[in-house]
Amino acid sequence: MPIEVINKVESMENNKFYEILVQIRNLMLMNKEMMNIDDISLYTGYEKSYLYKLTSEAKIPHSKPGGKSIFFQKKEIDEWLTRNPIKTRYQIEEEANQIINNNKIRKNGK
Repeated sequence: MPIEVINKVESMENNKFYEILVQIRNLMLMNKEMMNIDDISLYTGYEKSYLYKLTSEAKIPHSKPGGKSIFFQKKEIDEWLTRNPIKTRYQIEEEANQIINNNKIRKNGK
């Protein structure tokens, strides 16, 4: 077998091994209750610089127990990430139908 083929196979195996390690790290991250800035960056997909900006403006829940290192509670971050849900068109239509039906009942009841 030519050396180029062997090197290519080894490279593919190394890449697959790396991908598996990344998946394991991500699964472990999901189970952490307290996270640092690196963890939160991976978890949310936000750049660390943006997260630092949010913490300096007190726009994201965090703590600084020693006055320097920043920590985040996963539960608080999950709540923060989902605090402004956008309704689907179906949900909006259902709410509108409920309002219309309630108004009809009030008019007919009077």
